[in-house]
Amino acid sequence: MKVTLKDGTIVSLRWQSVNPKKEDPKKFLNFINPIIREGAYILMDKPTTLEAEKKWVEDGCKRIKHGELIRLIAEKGGRIVGTCDARRGKFKEKGNVTFGIAIAKEMRRKELGNIMLTTVIKKTKQKWKPKNIAISYIRGNTAAERLYTKIGFKEFAVFPKWIKHKNRYHDAVWMRL
Repeated sequence: MKVTLKDGTIVSLRWQSVNPKKEDPKKFLNFINPIIREGAYILMDKPTTLEAEKKWVEDGCKRIKHGELIRLIAEKGGRIVGTCDARRGKFKEKGNVTFGIAIAKEMRRKELGNIMLTTVIKKTKQKWKPKNIAISYIRGNTAAERLYTKIGFKEFAVFPKWIKHKNRYHDAVWMRL
């Protein structure tokens, strides 16, 4: 599906396939490594390899096939510019879903994150009917905090000095919808 962002940019959104042959690990590699190198507020701290991305794509396809993952991908000009995941808990935590989102630097502040996250939340509610929907961010990531609050997430837990980002420990803030 095509969406028009607030600056007029047109982006294609699609759900990740269950077939790893239909996904290009190089595209994911070319998407995530610049985000890691810029020092963005994500958990990955070192650039990844093509081999690791192949494994990540295969694992994602298996998890989607088994009903444990929903992944929305944003593309512009054949390049991945955003991903948004919903991960279903395992065992006794199956009623809980956690989210993760990453947006390419040049696509931020254009409402892409909002569109992707609300789209995945809607599909998650329809497919899994979760008891809890949660997302976390690194304290200091004000853009994430604003977006999640705008969508309706409320803070419910803080892990003090939990995540090392740029050689300092920051709080991990958890929010629930």
